Amino acid sequence: MAALCAGNYGLSQQGSLNDENKELIFVKLTDSALRAIEEFQRTQAKLGTSHNPSIQFLQNGQGFLSFPSGGNNVQKFNFSITDIDTGSIECIQQTQGQLQNMGHIPHKMRIHANDDVYETTRHRLAAAEENQKNKW
Repeated sequence: MAALCAGNYGLSQQGSLNDENKELIFVKLTDSALRAIEEFQRTQAKLGTSHNPSIQFLQNGQGFLSFPSGGNNVQKFNFSITDIDTGSIECIQQTQGQLQNMGHIPHKMRIHANDDVYETTRHRLAAAEENQKNKW
């Protein structure tokens, strides 16, 4: 992972994917991280340009994503990055009905679950147990 240097970076949909300076990363999102991204996209016009999402790479393949969520609130999601050792994953972009190979994806980013995920799971289990008791 020598190409991924520690530091703060902005997240943008701007620019070309063909840029030689870009690093392709396979990202596996949690449900709460996906909701934070969708919420940011819905409220982006209200938040203005002073509130942008960011990504910070720390040492040893760790880091976090930050998404503004209204007011001064920020949702943070920790992640880890690992090299993809087995097989080969290629990034494909579809534009105007044509597929274009964007390059090899050498890294995988795994977003760590936040406490809200565990809380939701605990509530679902409790509801399922209560439902089971009511059936008996």
